Amino acid sequence: MCLEQMVDERTRELRAAQEQLLRQERLTMLGQIAGGIGHELRSPLGAISNAIYLLRQTIAAPDAETREMLDLLGRQVDASNRVLTSLLSFARPQPPARRPTDVVAVIDAALAQAALPDTIVVQREFADALPELSADSDQLQIVFSNLIRNAAQAMPEGGTLTISGQRSAVSGQPPTIEIRVRDTGGGIAPEIAEKIFQPMFTTKSRGLGLGLALCKMIVEAHDGVIAVKSIVGQGTTFVITLPLGTYHLNNLG
Repeated sequence: MCLEQMVDERTRELRAAQEQLLRQERLTMLGQIAGGIGHELRSPLGAISNAIYLLRQTIAAPDAETREMLDLLGRQVDASNRVLTSLLSFARPQPPARRPTDVVAVIDAALAQAALPDTIVVQREFADALPELSADSDQLQIVFSNLIRNAAQAMPEGGTLTISGQRSAVSGQPPTIEIRVRDTGGGIAPEIAEKIFQPMFTTKSRGLGLGLALCKMIVEAHDGVIAVKSIVGQGTTFVITLPLGTYHLNNLG
């Protein structure tokens, strides 16, 4: 290796270390901010939600403009709550509260919550009788909600969202369930894909860059793995592999 190559490699290493240090400083600051204001904001958001509900109940026949305004308020409250959930999850991560979990039911709940536009066609491709996981259903719903929302944002003009699930087994390894979330959007460039799970990394004009990092944190807390496969111009697939765990193994009989 010539001197110029050695200098270039060392420069890349220093730049990567500097970026990692900066991310860590941002996360530390984020944790301090989230811990201080997160719960303070929950109360007013809850009050706004209650007010929206009461208005819907009180106004017998709202006109189209009123309905649209109430729907907009509700969406903004939901978006604010999602940001707070991400902040608090990073500031104070909780271990999974594991219990027998039907992963298909969790995905369906995330789909229902997403309220996708009619321009996005949803295809569900699940193997028959997928076994239950030992998992925290609330945390997994956060993962799938983030992935579904990202897929929708990748297809602003519409497209197909395919969510599939099957049991997977590798010789000598414990059995797992593999979930794939695939979109037909524009895809992700390789240099972006390699950074996509880093906290505070985002290519969007809005957002904190925590969604996919939070997904990775939750999946790994469940002893699982999340990966991304993408081809520019063809779409992106997120692959989540989760172990079945002792619950399933103890109930095979």
